[in-house]
Amino acid sequence: MRRACLNEVRKRFFPLLRAEGFTGSGSTVRRVTAPLIHVVNIQGCHDGEGCYVNLGAHLAFLDPGVPLDHLGEFHCLFRTRFDPPGADAGQAWRYGRAPDDDEQTTATMGRLWPAASAAFFDRFRHYPQDFITLLRQDPIPGATGCALGYARIAQHLGLREEGRKWALVGLAQGRPGATNLRADLQQILVALGDQPG
Repeated sequence: MRRACLNEVRKRFFPLLRAEGFTGSGSTVRRVTAPLIHVVNIQGCHDGEGCYVNLGAHLAFLDPGVPLDHLGEFHCLFRTRFDPPGADAGQAWRYGRAPDDDEQTTATMGRLWPAASAAFFDRFRHYPQDFITLLRQDPIPGATGCALGYARIAQHLGLREEGRKWALVGLAQGRPGATNLRADLQQILVALGDQPG
């Protein structure tokens, strides 16, 4: 069933993505407008009766540890899922239960894609403007996972106050045992002119 759904997605859904500038093969396509990278990945469910549509956005200077043409959604700083209508967050697109399920599922994906694409990717479309806006927002509780990435973006853009703010958020909210994260955040503070302490 997984293979049948992926074939249907490639045949009916991926052409919409290609029209928006995504390229690639297999279950992952990417749109690169340096330094911006947008990723769409189709992930099969463990039960074999559905798939997830994973979306990611990243910046090339935030080293993901893999070549950019192998960048997966899970490497991206910014991630979400394109969920089916009426489903709880994180629900799979179901297929394979009836002969025309796969076609109906991909038709629905295609119909809803323009709004879903805009809702996620439009926030990360213009560099550096969209990222300056993100950096200037107030941190929310639990933002530790993004704090290092945000601090690195601010450092790259030469935004000292924003970089300092996000590094301090990461240090305040991070677990004491997260020594690598804490060291990276301290290093950014030092690079931005703070005294180690």
